[in-house]
Amino acid sequence: MKRFSNLLYAKSSFALAIVSTVLTFSYLFLILMETARGFQIGEEFESLALSYGLTFEAVQAFFGARSGEMIESFKAFNLIWDNVFALLYGFMYAIWLSLVYKPFAQKVKLLNLLPFMQMLFDWLENSAMVVFSNTVQQGEQISETQVQIASFFSMGKWTCSGLVFLLLFIGVVWRMVQRVKE
Repeated sequence: MKRFSNLLYAKSSFALAIVSTVLTFSYLFLILMETARGFQIGEEFESLALSYGLTFEAVQAFFGARSGEMIESFKAFNLIWDNVFALLYGFMYAIWLSLVYKPFAQKVKLLNLLPFMQMLFDWLENSAMVVFSNTVQQGEQISETQVQIASFFSMGKWTCSGLVFLLLFIGVVWRMVQRVKE
């Protein structure tokens, strides 16, 4: 892990950060949101993965309102498309953190790998959504325990996300203060 962290610090550049950002957001707007239309009801984007935690009632309502075809689309979304998005944003945020903290890499060490924790929680959340889909497709009930586990993954993902944004903000301010001191 240390070697990978050091590689990210060494290879990060403003150009790479911009390219990874354009790639991530292009994927989000051109592919991910388009594939999500297969399980959407109406015009408003709705996904269980956008909330901080899940409730049993919200999960039941989500699946109860969708046809078998929509649930299959949701399953594919979580098996493929959302996992790719997590990989893209994981690298994008890791590159940005590596760039911002590059001068302080010896002090902050593995901090640039935090986005991969977010990515891992997202993947675990996606796997829980696939389990929910399979359960519903088999005509069975999703258990409250399954929802609690998925909720933990969701909260882990969003907590890591908040920490990443906080660290980016702190890092940018830190870099600006260092510039002023020079």
